[in-house]
Amino acid sequence: MIKLRSLKAISEPEVEPVSLAAAKGQVGLLPEQSDDDALLLRLISTGRRFVEQRLGTTLATRQFRATFEHDLYRHGHGHDHCHHDHIYYQGSGRLGLRIPVPPLLVDGTHPLVITVGGVVISSATYTVDSDSSPAVIRFSTWPTFDDDNPLVVTFWAGPALAGRIEPAAESVILLYVAHGFKNREGVVVGTIASPLPMGIETLLASISITGAY
Repeated sequence: MIKLRSLKAISEPEVEPVSLAAAKGQVGLLPEQSDDDALLLRLISTGRRFVEQRLGTTLATRQFRATFEHDLYRHGHGHDHCHHDHIYYQGSGRLGLRIPVPPLLVDGTHPLVITVGGVVISSATYTVDSDSSPAVIRFSTWPTFDDDNPLVVTFWAGPALAGRIEPAAESVILLYVAHGFKNREGVVVGTIASPLPMGIETLLASISITGAY
């Protein structure tokens, strides 16, 4: 059985999916008011990470390294099946890996590289289906690897260059920013809080694949 040993972000986003200007508009600040810029930028980043964790997606383009390990146990051939973590599957006579944190971004400046024990696997032995969510790497020749020589996929994930994220995801980040801007302490005393009927939870459910998160 093949499973994901580790997933590590090896670069930080150069651009957040929500602009400082949009955050200022959300909290009622004028563009020239800059005293709270650092706070707003921090809230944007935190809100983006919140949505990414809840939905298992990537909203700001960055590079990742996924390491897979093999316990040398293989299921029988001839039947479609998935393992418990959906990392490894068999279908149409080809084996593949499902790559986490969609959407996968592959182009001339965002390459995908697969190595085993530090040796690069030829791209002629696999195809990449980046339209799937999560993306799938299908191997024509399954690479041999083990715990001492794991299979490592280095890849980019996030929206395409200048691409926008889902409007609902942007709205969630802005709601998060407004909440953090107004409530700067861990506890609020003397108030009754009620979630908005069409607030964060509803918006998150509307853009998850299954309607749950």
